[in-house]
Amino acid sequence: AADRRPTEIQGYMDSLEKEQGSKELQTGKQRGPVKLEAQINKPARQTMGPALVDHKKPALSYKPNPIQVYTRNGDKRIMDDSGLIRKYVYKPDYGKTPKCEQAMRAKEEEDRLKREAAQKAQEEQEASLEGLKNKWKYKLYLEQEMDHVEEDIRNL
Repeated sequence: AADRRPTEIQGYMDSLEKEQGSKELQTGKQRGPVKLEAQINKPARQTMGPALVDHKKPALSYKPNPIQVYTRNGDKRIMDDSGLIRKYVYKPDYGKTPKCEQAMRAKEEEDRLKREAAQKAQEEQEASLEGLKNKWKYKLYLEQEMDHVEEDIRNL
């Protein structure tokens, strides 16, 4: 009968014989091998503490939507739509001005500078025109004075 036992059970029985010195167990000859065989064939389950067996998590092909139950009657709402989950904060461009708006502001600034330059050129043109008008009036005044002086000279 000892030849037919599996090697693990045989090893266990040999260790028991060494410990007790070839005395028979008080509970019977078959208790040790039966107990060992039960331990070997025992399914892996445990109710307390960390799991001894690696349980693989099921692979999901999609990410489930987080849901919040907000009443005791079981009313639910999707967390993404509620605004309770921060999803835009983690984007790399969060808090930065969009490129299209930067381009629009740059164009507005360029247009403003062009308007200011045109306005300044207009003011300078008006100022130079005003100066030319004043010189023209002064020239007319001097010509009238010269005509009076020439007339006075002729009258003498």
